[in-house]
Amino acid sequence: MMQEGKSFTALNLAVVLAQTGQKTLLVDADMRRPTIHKYLGISSTKGLSACLAGTENPESMTVQIDEIPGLHVIPAGHMPPYPSEMLASDAMPQFLQHWREEFRYIVIDTPPVLAVTDAVVCARNADAVVLIARSKKTGRQSLLRARDVLRKVRANIAGVVVNDLSFDSVEYRGYYGHYGSDYRYYYHDSGKGNGNGNGNGAHLSTPEDPHEST
Repeated sequence: MMQEGKSFTALNLAVVLAQTGQKTLLVDADMRRPTIHKYLGISSTKGLSACLAGTENPESMTVQIDEIPGLHVIPAGHMPPYPSEMLASDAMPQFLQHWREEFRYIVIDTPPVLAVTDAVVCARNADAVVLIARSKKTGRQSLLRARDVLRKVRANIAGVVVNDLSFDSVEYRGYYGHYGSDYRYYYHDSGKGNGNGNGNGAHLSTPEDPHEST
């Protein structure tokens, strides 16, 4: 699914992980339409494509982002003739194994699942896959097809991120408005007590999910 904000989401995820104090690597594996280097203002003349081609080693292609301590990036580099084949080579799993020993978190940005096979190839070697959907743009059938394609290679789908969701949308107000009304009954902060009878300050409880099976 194109223009869903996957690269921006991958970058933000990597930044948040790095800000926890953990050493994080962001790999731009979208060698067809790379954008990570544009967001960060770094060069992409060389990168992952050169590593997979065997002309460069990953260490020399890794860029440390000084403004974000703990964040390291491998840009996509020049677009190779056959990106899918390069990602499917033995070199990529070997690089991942090496990176796992050096970094606590590895975030890989790929092309859209339904556009080309690059993402599916990377998903085989990933610990978890997060699908990115855009509100009012990503169709239900497209999302289900992407899920099915990933399931065929036994990818571990961790979840879906829906972005570009308007706070004024019916979906947002309907969902969060419902839970907001529930939390009003569970959170009470007053001078006399906390709503649960022990009078020792604020108390927050999570209401049970009405859809959760027992």
